[in-house]
Amino acid sequence: MFEIFYLRGQQLSYARKVMDGEPKTISALALVSIHSAIAYNDALHIRLTGKRPKGDDHKTAAISTEKSCRVRKLNTAGIVHLKTLIEKKTAYSYGNSAVTSEQAQAVSIKAERFEAWVNQIIKELE
Repeated sequence: MFEIFYLRGQQLSYARKVMDGEPKTISALALVSIHSAIAYNDALHIRLTGKRPKGDDHKTAAISTEKSCRVRKLNTAGIVHLKTLIEKKTAYSYGNSAVTSEQAQAVSIKAERFEAWVNQIIKELE
């Protein structure tokens, strides 16, 4: 199951990179960035615990991943990026305001940083 969510994260990250800087995809860039991080978190959570996070509450999943990292004495610094992205998800998905280019770029950077952190943790677990 890890592979499915990790691949999903990779594919969404690839889409993020393709859309980056394209004015026609500002909202999509923001959403794909957020969802790539969520997929990577699901993959990492599975690798750490053997279980997929339950339900659709991504905040709870982030906290669970953070706790699992702490138990294994792993660096938890990357979780801050995920938490920021999750905080933006509802507003960028359903909000009444358009996502700006600056906002989309900011979440793209956060997603890239979270991805790098996830890959670092996965290497440490091998």
